[in-house]
Amino acid sequence: SQQQFGDYTDIQQKCDALQQSLSEYEQRVNELDAKEQQLRDTEQDNRRLKQSIDVLQSEISQFKSLPASTPPPSVVYSSHDHASQSVDGATATALAAAAVSGGGQQEIRGQIQRLKQELAHAQKTIIEMTSVVSVNSVFPTVQEIIQQYRSIRDQRHHDTSTALKKWIKAHASGGHGADKWQKFYVNQCCHEIMFDILFACYASMRRYRLQIYDAIAEQLNMTQAIADSMELSATDMARDAHKQKLVRQQQYRLLSNIFGAYFKNNFKQVLQRKLMAPANAASEEEKDAVDDDVDGDDDDDDAEAAVSGESGGELVQTILAEIVQRPKYAAYALPDIGDSERASLSEYIIECCEVCWVMLLQDPPLQIVPTHWKCDAADASSSSSSAAAMHEHDAWHDDENDDEDDDAKHMQQQQQQQQPHMNGASALDPDDDDENANSSSSKGKQFKLMTVYNDDYHKRVLGSDRNCKKILYHVWPAVARKGVILGDQKIDVVLREEMYTPFKQKRNSIESIASVASNAAAV
Repeated sequence: SQQQFGDYTDIQQKCDALQQSLSEYEQRVNELDAKEQQLRDTEQDNRRLKQSIDVLQSEISQFKSLPASTPPPSVVYSSHDHASQSVDGATATALAAAAVSGGGQQEIRGQIQRLKQELAHAQKTIIEMTSVVSVNSVFPTVQEIIQQYRSIRDQRHHDTSTALKKWIKAHASGGHGADKWQKFYVNQCCHEIMFDILFACYASMRRYRLQIYDAIAEQLNMTQAIADSMELSATDMARDAHKQKLVRQQQYRLLSNIFGAYFKNNFKQVLQRKLMAPANAASEEEKDAVDDDVDGDDDDDDAEAAVSGESGGELVQTILAEIVQRPKYAAYALPDIGDSERASLSEYIIECCEVCWVMLLQDPPLQIVPTHWKCDAADASSSSSSAAAMHEHDAWHDDENDDEDDDAKHMQQQQQQQQPHMNGASALDPDDDDENANSSSSKGKQFKLMTVYNDDYHKRVLGSDRNCKKILYHVWPAVARKGVILGDQKIDVVLREEMYTPFKQKRNSIESIASVASNAAAV
């Protein structure tokens, strides 16, 4: 990181030097323009002098035609010779001045042309050094990100879910009776686990990016520098949370502008150092070895192994440990998950982190919607709090977080007010209604938080009730930007009135339960 920061410091210094050279070039051009104007004035004076010579020659001609009573020839000839010498000298001077003027103008024009070329070259260099994506960058486009995101659902999500289902059936509930669980209940368990892993990866990538910015800002003492530039004292910073927020936002913008291009041009190297670093590396040499592997060619088998390793690095293991230790998954025996299942989950986490990383590096960042697994109104509060918890670490992007928190609150309000006959309610940030409305027609469809199935937004998956339109939970969310789902994506959902249970309930027992409920309601 220090070497990368040093490289970018050198690049920044080169940019400053080029800017200074541009200023000097502009000053030189102005000086040459002034000199050219001076030569034009000189040329005009020469023209006036030539006119005076013509007048003098005319007077000499008249003098030659005077009668004999004029002064003696010697005097005349003497005067004539003197006048002729004066005329010849003036003419020579004028011609020499004209020659010098013409040659000087050509030389100045040549210098101006060369300076303009150097200026254009310097401007091009600065643009390439400070542009968002360089001409040789391989940073994926939005369309490529969406394709990569969907391929995870079609391939890695399926493979990992298959391994996870086998583990749950063999080891859940202490290995007693789990093999008799109905397959749709096991699918439901896996859907929730995979959904939670996806959002854990997204949150970890945001946290990692800000940790890098935080480390840079701490080394450069940016907080104090920005506070001084804004004329904020230490007392103001300690007492006023709003001023702290302003400083953090300014700090984030500065670092994004300075390092945004580097993150995009080197997104693989920046991510892999964290993603594939050994969990308990004894020295920096071990982490550097991972970097060397990642920097290899695409055809290098060792590099591919480093990128898609079975166990992953510290970050992968941290995400996996956080998921398997959740109390709601204790019944599935996830804390004791086997090596092959752990490797499959690690590969899934790696691919999710890779796609979430490039999503966050987009400007503005791409989002994943919806942010909660269950769709019923009873879970809106918990889903809103989980969404807020996912973003609470992003202190430097408070303006974006505020929009997302408002978005979550707005979703909750709409769900509480929603009636069964409604198809759905919009879950948009009220501040972005106009912008989203304008962009929805050209870039995608507006995201709406719905509890009722809509073929334009949703795709039903295995386990759905064909006769039901109620969305029970989300299996795979979509990629969006500012509340607009990009492309022709659809959200994978399960349609059902209630959650699956481990064992199928007999119809008689269901009818008896319904009878007891109706009797209780009557009483």
